[in-house]
Amino acid sequence: KFFFFSSRRRHTRCSGVSWARRCVQETGINAEYMGIMTQNTGSGSQRSAKDRFLDTIQPFVIGGLSGMTATAVIQPIDTVKVRIQLISEEMGASGKKQSLNPITIAKHIISSEGPTALYKGLDSALMRQATYATARLGIYKTMVNKIKAKQNKTEITLFEKVYASLIAGFIGSLIGNPSDLILVRMQADGLSPPDQRRNYKNFFNAFARIIREEGVTTLWRGSTPTVLRAMSVNLGTLAPYDEAKDCLLYTSDAADDLLCVDLGGRRIIKKKK
Repeated sequence: KFFFFSSRRRHTRCSGVSWARRCVQETGINAEYMGIMTQNTGSGSQRSAKDRFLDTIQPFVIGGLSGMTATAVIQPIDTVKVRIQLISEEMGASGKKQSLNPITIAKHIISSEGPTALYKGLDSALMRQATYATARLGIYKTMVNKIKAKQNKTEITLFEKVYASLIAGFIGSLIGNPSDLILVRMQADGLSPPDQRRNYKNFFNAFARIIREEGVTTLWRGSTPTVLRAMSVNLGTLAPYDEAKDCLLYTSDAADDLLCVDLGGRRIIKKKK
């Protein structure tokens, strides 16, 4: 109950330099740290156009890089997942039985197509994150900051976070759908008979061939479930994460046994030893 209605019970909290100063007063952080904070955290009117521009693009850049890094790590798992889904569909149509064990599927891919097949479509996956993750995370953070600035407050309600997350997921998924479609096609190509394989060389080759052979609108084929999925993911991750973080700060700001540190624009709460 507290989680959902905490937005109605907000108290005014400081931000920036004043927030750091309060932490110094409450926890006794050394004065040198406070000097660094006051030097690096200026008011909006004192900050240069370059700093404001960097603040604007920061959530987009961080969102895209984090998504691309994660994709580079989990790409083999994602390839196995897509193969399992496609094999399940074939089993349902043909009635044939086949093992759907992920390890068995991975071994089969390696033995029949080589280890690099697990990373097939990696360029499309990275491009997908460079578009989808960059857009959805950047748009969400930008909308949240705009709402805060428009209403002249440091926090927004849970409803406003939900609204921002849904809009960001909608726009991000439309931007990322072409990359998503190419990624699935490249991952599934190995299951097709040799004479029916598309054999895309890379993302850009696939992109150009789809437009030339099937039309530009094909890039948004299947966009409806993609949009619904993206909006659901954003709704289930971004808004609850921000709300949980605000609730944590609400309940622990005044605690004497907490050390408050402003690191890279994030508030980190850590127990004092």
